[in-house]
Amino acid sequence: MTSLDEKKILEELNAGNYQAFTVLYEKYWETLFLYVQRIIHNESEAKDIIQDTFLTIWNLKGKLGHVHSFKAYALTIAGRKALRHIRNHAHKTELIDGFITFLKDHEPNALDQLIKNELAVFVNQEIDKMPERMRETYKKSREEGLSNREIAALMEVSDQTVKKQINYSLRHLRLGLSKFHVLFIFCFLFQ
Repeated sequence: MTSLDEKKILEELNAGNYQAFTVLYEKYWETLFLYVQRIIHNESEAKDIIQDTFLTIWNLKGKLGHVHSFKAYALTIAGRKALRHIRNHAHKTELIDGFITFLKDHEPNALDQLIKNELAVFVNQEIDKMPERMRETYKKSREEGLSNREIAALMEVSDQTVKKQINYSLRHLRLGLSKFHVLFIFCFLFQ
């Protein structure tokens, strides 16, 4: 696309032409995304910022007569949004740090108890999501302390089936726990 073509497309966008907007979106999305991702180092949040950038540009249609370079204009908006995101994120981090300091100073075991309680709730939710037979096998093994042979006899299945069900249930919990990353960040930082 030549600068003359881009100028015409910008004029069309300024007039509210959605197809012109789409052309610019498709041409510059990746460039803007890579730029913002280098600033904030988070792919998902960078995508959100780019979507918000294009939404802002679309909402400014009719007021873009002064824009001579769409790329420079869009990079400026995206960069400002990325910096605002960093400022907001830093503020949240300060609040979290302050809360953790408060817990440590006023109740040394409160943070550990909070983590344990949240983890217990999460594990119970994950157990409840298991298929019925898997859940039953898991509870007999881990909560009641029965051996595989005892569980097999009670459930009238083979020892091998019990072993597989326990392995599946543990895999299910591991996958669920990988989604529960914030708690593990806290555990890692404060142990």
